[in-house]
Amino acid sequence: MNMKGTILFRCDGSHEIGFGHIVRCIALADELRDKHGSGVVFAVLYDNKAMEMILNHGYKVETANPREDQFDYGDWFNCIVKKNHPCALILDIRDDLPPNIVSNLRKKGILVVTIDDPTDRRLLADLAFYPPVPQVEKMDWQGFTGQRFIGWEWVILRREFSHNDENLYKRIKATKKTKIHNILVTMGGSDPKGMTLKTMEALKVIDGQFEVTIILGPGFAHRDSLNEILGNFPHIHRIFENVLNIGDIMAEADLAVASFGVTAYELAAMGVPAIHLCLTQDHCKSSSVFQKNKIAFCMGQIDEVDVETLAQKVKYLVSHQKLRRNMIKRSQKLFSDNGTPLVAQKIIEEINFGKKEKMANS
Repeated sequence: MNMKGTILFRCDGSHEIGFGHIVRCIALADELRDKHGSGVVFAVLYDNKAMEMILNHGYKVETANPREDQFDYGDWFNCIVKKNHPCALILDIRDDLPPNIVSNLRKKGILVVTIDDPTDRRLLADLAFYPPVPQVEKMDWQGFTGQRFIGWEWVILRREFSHNDENLYKRIKATKKTKIHNILVTMGGSDPKGMTLKTMEALKVIDGQFEVTIILGPGFAHRDSLNEILGNFPHIHRIFENVLNIGDIMAEADLAVASFGVTAYELAAMGVPAIHLCLTQDHCKSSSVFQKNKIAFCMGQIDEVDVETLAQKVKYLVSHQKLRRNMIKRSQKLFSDNGTPLVAQKIIEEINFGKKEKMANS
């Protein structure tokens, strides 16, 4: 289907905040462009790695350096809107984009979509999408006139994480093995707190014959420290960087230790039993729903997790084959399919129904 108009994404990525928002938006943009014929433009505050990720997918990027003296967030964004004439705005940000800008765009008939937005800006959206985290229902939704979509079925993932019954069969069959063969360590795009280092220290003290697979994101800045740990690391290990086939690597894992974020949802969709490390208390709250559903364990905020405690949790999962098997089955029931096509279809439906044009002319 051809669709007139452009869809504008506003998101950011950097070493400090990670690249999960960029990954999630690219996944949704790919669906909108490839399946629905949508034009897509990204608006991002300048970061070399974030820009590279978006450009590699063939998208136009509008950018600016917020550190410049003359930078005005509102003016910059209004100019982008004026230049690109979007029919929809998709927001996946945690910054201070002025609410009045969002409100004005909605009044002009531009569909406003928010993804996992904890700020009051969500109240200005037409469509608001959330995973089933406990924070959502505790928010004050008074004055919200849009539509909310909350649940595992609305989680945005890349296409490679679509449900695959054959992969599920292989994974459950693999749990019949009495030993863990491959532990995956993956801490997102940047790992600002060095979670990879703490995890490798924990794995170092665990006996047994297993391989460790390490995925390093584009913003990883602790390579010297990692090399030092690996100098006397007792287990066979592999390091992957600038990974394009992360789903294939996850599919080989019997167990994962991962930072909470987009990666946590990807692992669950692949049916990989996981242990989560969290950057913030908000991440801990979100991770708790995985533990509640018995598909992962939340270790808490990384600053409060010591190497010995983490090692004990890994040992526990390694030694409990039936537990891992049940975690796989439960995760595959929750992630019966990838939510990205569902989110994209809903956005397209809202645009095509012409609801925003009616509002603009009323």
